[in-house]
Amino acid sequence: MVYDIAKDDWTMLPEMARERDECTGVFEVNKEGLFRVVSGYCTLMQGRFERIAEAFDVGEWPWLPVEEEVVPERESSKTCVVGGDGRIYAENFSYMEDLIPGLPEEIGLECLIRVPHGTLPLLRQVCSRWKQAIESPLFHHLRRSAGFSHHLIIFVEARQAVRCTLRFFSSHPYCRLVALNLSTGEWAPLPSIPLVFVSHPFFFWVVASGLHLVVIGGLDRYSVSCNDSVYVYSFLSNTWRHGRPMPGPTRFLFACAGTTGNQVIIAGGDDERKNALKSVMVYDIARDDWTTLPEMPREHEDCTRFFSAGLFQVIGGSKQKTLQWSREEDWLWQAMEEEFSKTCMMGGYGRIYKRGVGGKMLLVKEGEEWREVAELPEDVRGSPIMVAWVEILMVARVESCCWPSTVFLLEMKKGVATGWRRVAFPKKYHGYFYTACVDI
Repeated sequence: MVYDIAKDDWTMLPEMARERDECTGVFEVNKEGLFRVVSGYCTLMQGRFERIAEAFDVGEWPWLPVEEEVVPERESSKTCVVGGDGRIYAENFSYMEDLIPGLPEEIGLECLIRVPHGTLPLLRQVCSRWKQAIESPLFHHLRRSAGFSHHLIIFVEARQAVRCTLRFFSSHPYCRLVALNLSTGEWAPLPSIPLVFVSHPFFFWVVASGLHLVVIGGLDRYSVSCNDSVYVYSFLSNTWRHGRPMPGPTRFLFACAGTTGNQVIIAGGDDERKNALKSVMVYDIARDDWTTLPEMPREHEDCTRFFSAGLFQVIGGSKQKTLQWSREEDWLWQAMEEEFSKTCMMGGYGRIYKRGVGGKMLLVKEGEEWREVAELPEDVRGSPIMVAWVEILMVARVESCCWPSTVFLLEMKKGVATGWRRVAFPKKYHGYFYTACVDI
């Protein structure tokens, strides 16, 4: 049956192909418009459990069979949710061992999604059952849906070495990452980047993708040579690993963005001879592998990037009228005729932010039109740095030391600004200013 909320009326629909008991349903909000029914615990003659699903086309009203494999006993799950991207998240949690002894599975999962993000690496070590649950995409989707995920801003801090070694002197700077937890207001340093990265380079990128941070590329401050190194930090294990280096040609001043699917895309830049490049590559974090993508129609050097809703956007030079996008599915480049500045920032829900004429007003673009959303605080007018994600925009003013002196946060509710909030920086943190944003 289907219930029409506006008409306050019920309508009978065609029956399913077979009976369903103890089942759940998910609805895909995408071009297919399918209502899926997943049944649980249907015992077969072999004493095994079967996952059975049917999809219902809400346009034509036919039931469509959905083939699902037969899984071993006590590994069937009817825990399914649909994300905003139209993907179905489902996990086959092993029920031989309860998440929390004496509690139903759903209650145990509700308890785990409420733990602070900093304790997740410890929870993974409790038992294989908790490790399996915490590493599943469903677990983190539930955390975000229930409002228990933490919003982190990652700052790269360049500091002076505290002691001399045979190789590095105290005047040599080194890097460390510092996380600002917007949910709690707490500051905390992340584990040190591997020793090979101790000499702080120029023009490197720090991007977030899924539950990872990726530090990539750069220009060596002493030899002025391009760095092709890749370092990956996992928030679940609280450890760094050395990723596969970038394939040639080595480059710097390139565009780099992390996707929601544990991938990092790089495009354009300059090679070691200052030749502009138009090649594009994608790094798969899970597979630790690089894939070459179709080249851009023209070279882009000293460019910036955005990634939103499956589209990768490159803006070349200080101002470029042609925006170029790549779709994740077919990697086709398309030109968009609109003038943007490199200081523009892509936020959540496809919003693009920029400063208005005179630097007094903050503008946002949703759809085809620009509109004023808020007045910038006086302390950050001029040439502020902006960082945006989901419903939050951070605006900072950077002094000559390259570390922000003033930071404000603007929260958006359904496209409407709710007001600025000032963030205090601890005096013990100082150095260069690079950022990345993570939800965990």
